Amino acid sequence: MSSAFSMEAFLKSLEGLSAEQKVPILTSLLLQADSVSVNNQVTNLVKAQYKKGMNIKIVQEACRMMTIRYTDEKSVKNCSYNDLELGYENCMVGCGGKSTLGASTTKKGDIVIIKANKGARKYMSIGVLDTRLENCKLWYEEGGIEWDYNYKYTPITQIFEITPSFCEKVYELGKKHNCNAKNFFNSRFCSIKLKPILVDLLKEGVI
Repeated sequence: MSSAFSMEAFLKSLEGLSAEQKVPILTSLLLQADSVSVNNQVTNLVKAQYKKGMNIKIVQEACRMMTIRYTDEKSVKNCSYNDLELGYENCMVGCGGKSTLGASTTKKGDIVIIKANKGARKYMSIGVLDTRLENCKLWYEEGGIEWDYNYKYTPITQIFEITPSFCEKVYELGKKHNCNAKNFFNSRFCSIKLKPILVDLLKEGVI
């Protein structure tokens, strides 16, 4: 493979393919690479596409989906973003809601959307629940409260800002899948019915 290989052109040729379809193509390209630079680029692409494909599969197989919203008055230093960030860094999520993390039906593999504010700006991270935690004092030890219900979770997105364009995309996908997209952001009404929206957000690389 020539060092004149154009990664930009190659990526454009893969447009329209799913993550599952891209991985074997990228793996084959990796085996042919004779340039360290190209090798490293393709290796990173393989990892990214594999992770994306796995995240999509996790969401597709989930049976429950919920939204957790941190509020300033109950958060570390009276900023809900601090609770979101602290949980993200430690792969933990907590809340006081019996209908979400506290529900008897909540289990490993459920999808959790975690929301918070920093001033007027709103942020979100999305992950998949792992094991339930007892006596978790993560937020309490940093000046927040001790949540009633806590879980380890694996993030499938970074923390990102909920921008007007992101909201528009969610609403557009809501129309496509004939579901109320506003509930995607609602801790009371979010449900597994909204899963197709999340799958498309991942497939299209929006998040």
